[in-house]
Amino acid sequence: MQPARLEEMGLVLFDHCVEFFYEKTIECLNDAKFMENHNIFTVQAICLLTYIGHHIGQSNRMSVLVAAAIRIAQCLGLHRLGPDKKLADPALNRQKLHRREVSKRVWWFLVRQDWLQIPVSNTCNIHPRQFDTPMPDGNCLIADGQAIDRNMIQGGYTSVLNKAAFIVWRFHDSVTSNEESSRKVYSEVLKADNQLRKLMNDIPFYLRQESPEDGMKHQSALLYLELAQQFYSIHRFFQISSLKDPNFAYTKISCSPFMYRNLFTFLSLEKNNPSTQIVSYLWTSNTHVLTAALWLLFEMIFSKEGMAQIYEAAEIRELAAKTFEFLRANERESKVAKRGGYID
Repeated sequence: MQPARLEEMGLVLFDHCVEFFYEKTIECLNDAKFMENHNIFTVQAICLLTYIGHHIGQSNRMSVLVAAAIRIAQCLGLHRLGPDKKLADPALNRQKLHRREVSKRVWWFLVRQDWLQIPVSNTCNIHPRQFDTPMPDGNCLIADGQAIDRNMIQGGYTSVLNKAAFIVWRFHDSVTSNEESSRKVYSEVLKADNQLRKLMNDIPFYLRQESPEDGMKHQSALLYLELAQQFYSIHRFFQISSLKDPNFAYTKISCSPFMYRNLFTFLSLEKNNPSTQIVSYLWTSNTHVLTAALWLLFEMIFSKEGMAQIYEAAEIRELAAKTFEFLRANERESKVAKRGGYID
C-alpha cells in the first residue's frame, strides 16, 4: 500500500513496520489458539501472511503455517463443498452463495500455494483426488444475473494461475514414476509445455500481453512473469542439457524467448508509477525476475560452442544489469531481492 493511502487511514510508517505487524498477527493467532479453535478467519489470515512471510525471509515458517491452514481448511470441510448447484436453486440464497464463494476461493488459494511450491519442495500436501471443491471461475451470479457482491469478482489473473498450478502438479506427479528414463520424463515436459501454451491462449483479453486493457498493464506483466516461472518449473530438469544436447533443444527454444520477453516487459514498466512500485515489492516478482535472468545467463555461459544463440551475449548482459538494478532497488523491502542482488 502506498504511504499516502496509509496516511489517509491514520497509519504512520515506521522502520520494520511490516515485520512488526507480521509478528503481531502470529501472536494473535497463537493467543486465539488457532490450532485448537478452527475457523475460516484463521485460514484467511494465514493466506494473507504468505505475501509477507516470504518477503521478509520467513519461508520456513510460512511453509509450516500454510500446511496448518490446509489442515484447518480440511477440518472445516472447505475441500468438500461439492459441485456448484444451479444458480436458480432457491435454496442457494445470497448469503449462502457468498459464504460458498469465499470458501471456494480460500481453498483454491491454498491449493495454488501448495502446488506451485512443488518444484521447491518436491512434495505437496493436497491431492486432487482428495477434494471436490470446484475451481472458482468467473463471477458468482444469482438467478437474475446480478453479481452477489460487486467487490467479490474472481479475476482472470488468479483463474489462470489456478489452472497453471494444476498443470504443474500433474506434471510432477507423472514424472515421479518415470525417473529411470530421461526420454520419458522429457515427453512429459513437452506435454506440460503444450498445456501451458494452450492455457496462455485462453488468457482473458483484458490481460493479454500484446494489448492489456487500461489499468491492467501491471497485472498483465506480472501474470506473464508468473507463467515464465511455471515454464521454468517444468523445463528445469533439462535446462543445462538443452544448451548442449540437440535432443533437448526444444527447452531452449521454448523458454529462452519467453523468459527474455517477459522479463524485459516487466522491467520496462514505468518506474514512477505507484502500481509499478506495488508489483515490484511482491516477493513473487523478485523471485521470478531473478529466475528469468538466471535462465538467460545460464544460456550465455553454458551453451555449447557452435550451437545457434537466440540472443547475443550483449543483450543478455544488458537485461541482467537491469535485473540487478531492480533487485538492488528493492533490497530494503525484500529479503529475496537482497539475496538476489548481493555481490561479495
